[in-house]
Amino acid sequence: MRWATSRLTPTLQRSRIRHLWRLSCSAVPHLYDSAYNHSLMGQVALGVRSLLIKVAVFVALASALAWALGGTLWPRPQVAQFDQVSFNGREWHWQLAVGGARSEPSWVRWTMMQRTESGVAVTVDEREWIDVAGPVVTESALYYAGRQKHDRQWTMVRIVDGDTHEYTLPDRLAVEQQLARVQAGLTVQDADSIEQQRDLVLDPAL
Repeated sequence: MRWATSRLTPTLQRSRIRHLWRLSCSAVPHLYDSAYNHSLMGQVALGVRSLLIKVAVFVALASALAWALGGTLWPRPQVAQFDQVSFNGREWHWQLAVGGARSEPSWVRWTMMQRTESGVAVTVDEREWIDVAGPVVTESALYYAGRQKHDRQWTMVRIVDGDTHEYTLPDRLAVEQQLARVQAGLTVQDADSIEQQRDLVLDPAL
């Protein structure tokens, strides 16, 4: 019995060693994968931080260069004021704006403005027009007209004692004709009357 025990002891020891070896071999890949994942996430974080720093430096340098050249990083529209007319004790005029950060560089837009008694110019009509006519002042009313982007028809606006009335006209020729009529003391024609008048000009036999 002693002999058997003495002969089995090394066997048990070798079995335990093999078992421990298997456990250690199975644990090493998990430790390696964990270290690799932590290293990868750290590299990604460093890359993102480096990119953000470069973007911030670029924006700062670009803004400084634009300021040194007398401009801004985001361009502002070029604005011009046109001739004024007096109506109801106020000055009315068109304001022209070209370009700007929110638009194409060549986009032209007109806005009807009114200068108050304090000298401050305020927007009368919030709409932005790409082509305009007027303003024309008569004894009792103010007229102006415009065409908005993507529209083919024109809108003529009449202001009398604070009340506004609008006319839809087919084109600029009709607008200029109606402005000439109101200056001569005549009323504004509607679209049907304008069309009939044009038909008579083109074919008097009608």
